[in-house]
Amino acid sequence: MMATLRETAATMHCSMIVARHWRHWRIRAIRFMGSDEIRLDDATFSSAKSLRVLDLSECSIHKLTKSIGGFKQLRYLNAPRVIHEFIPDSITRLSKLRYLSLRESSLSALPASIGEMEGLMYLDLSRCEGIKELPESFGRLKKLVHLDLSNCSALENISKFMWSVTDLQYLNLSGCYRIGWLPESLDGFTSLKYLNLHGCLRYGENDSLMDRISALSNLEHLDLSWNDYIISLPESFCNLRKLHTLDLSYCKYIKKIPENMGRNDSLKTLYLKGCHRLREEPVPHPSTSFVSLPRFQVRVGDGESSSNLVCLKDTNPQRLEIVWLENVKSAEEAQSIKLMEKNKLQALELSWTVGAERFVDDKVLLEKLVPPKSLHGLAIMGYNGVSLPTWVGQQNSVTLTSMEHLQELSGMSTAYSELSINYCPKLRMRPLLPRAVRSLRIRRSDNVLSSWGECTMSSTGASSSSSSSSSGLTTAVGLMVGYSELPMQQWRLLRHLSGLDYLNIESCSDLTVSPDIIPHL
Repeated sequence: MMATLRETAATMHCSMIVARHWRHWRIRAIRFMGSDEIRLDDATFSSAKSLRVLDLSECSIHKLTKSIGGFKQLRYLNAPRVIHEFIPDSITRLSKLRYLSLRESSLSALPASIGEMEGLMYLDLSRCEGIKELPESFGRLKKLVHLDLSNCSALENISKFMWSVTDLQYLNLSGCYRIGWLPESLDGFTSLKYLNLHGCLRYGENDSLMDRISALSNLEHLDLSWNDYIISLPESFCNLRKLHTLDLSYCKYIKKIPENMGRNDSLKTLYLKGCHRLREEPVPHPSTSFVSLPRFQVRVGDGESSSNLVCLKDTNPQRLEIVWLENVKSAEEAQSIKLMEKNKLQALELSWTVGAERFVDDKVLLEKLVPPKSLHGLAIMGYNGVSLPTWVGQQNSVTLTSMEHLQELSGMSTAYSELSINYCPKLRMRPLLPRAVRSLRIRRSDNVLSSWGECTMSSTGASSSSSSSSSGLTTAVGLMVGYSELPMQQWRLLRHLSGLDYLNIESCSDLTVSPDIIPHL
């Protein structure tokens, strides 16, 4: 190792380490990489007195050594997935420690004297599922600004001590469903910007708690998702003038949201998936850029030169449903949202209203909506073009629905996890077929059944209906066919599938089978 690294930083690659004898090294930072398990004894860092950064984030640590308390200069300690049930009390002597992550560890308790770490600003205990309560001294961590207790599912007692930590800016209690009642007053949390209460509110707590939350004037991100006891939001929520993200996903009993929420200039994103009893969504005011996700409705006002699609530009959701695409006024609007750069996007649904008038040709518009590589599932509905852009056929999972004019697919992927074709009556499957598909669903699309593997017109203009060679067979695990009026003996598809594990047929009128199909089943 170079001398300069000895004085500044060291990176270790190993599968199992007992580190010793680093005498005379003036190491400031150590990072372990590619290690399945690390065992550190009390002599491990005995001479690394200048250590400021210790990163064990890519390792599995058996336990933290008692000598950890000797690193008086340590500012940053990232030690997730500690296997041992306890961490040494000596860790509380790290008076200069600012960052501590013990996420996903098997801890059953924190040191009783953790409050002595009065300089601590960032604490991550997420998924420490064995911790049942916070020690009384926790309330002395006055400089704490970031606290992540998400999925500490055994945690019961936090109200008594934690609520005196009033400088918090980030608080995540997601999945802490045993924490009990939240405090009667949140007035001290004037600095709070991020609050996550996903799935942790109790029955009878709704009304009073909502009013208390609405007093958090600096709140920017609020997650109330998966709370069955939220029935409505009070008008006082409109006072959250800095709130830019509100997540109410799967609050399945919520019925009312203040109408004026749509006039909040700061509110950018509202998540309402699974809010099936919601009577009416807030309508965005023309002067705001507020969007409701994951279902985004494309709207255009009278005399407007563009739609509201551009409001999606600064969003990056995991799931996105864009409906009423017929209201998009130009292809440039679709290009401006930079869909390809939304690297968190995993599921995308694009929908036109069947029969509605368009401002932009469907195919021209769809060519501007290329998704990112992170996408796992794509659904398109109401498209009225004859063919689809090549990028559609290259997706892993595709669902095509209500495409009355669609005649062909191009650029098809060699393998799909799922291919679903629903009410595409003119679609014919050409020789360029997927070689493998886990799940194939065909509903009200008889041409797909009868043309699978069909040869195209030759260069001389003659057509052929001969079967593809064995090399052109599609391997499919499962096939579902529904609502077909075509006699089963004309399902050419069955002659071009191999490896079929199950076949599900629903509401098909004629199941007459020709003898040559039986061997394929």
